[in-house]
Amino acid sequence: MYRLIARYLWFGLISTLYIYGVWLLEGMFSETLWFDLLASLEFLLYFIFVIPLFGLNAWTSVLFGEFSLYMSVLYGIALILLQVKMWSDTSRHLHY
Repeated sequence: MYRLIARYLWFGLISTLYIYGVWLLEGMFSETLWFDLLASLEFLLYFIFVIPLFGLNAWTSVLFGEFSLYMSVLYGIALILLQVKMWSDTSRHLHY
């Protein structure tokens, strides 16, 4: 179960950083076809990883790119806490 949650958190962390990166470059490359393809993937990842868990951007006046950066910090903290929990659970079962 921990591995499934950890994978989801890794995908969420990578996706939110991807969203932020595309958001930063959107002004420079908005007229190119390959960037439009990247941007369409950006919105899909935003709907999968940012909106369901953290609908806070509806209550704040933060742009979605900045908000995804904030959510990447939360995904990172959750991933670190999960890794610490997994490490402490496995270390309890070791017999020296």
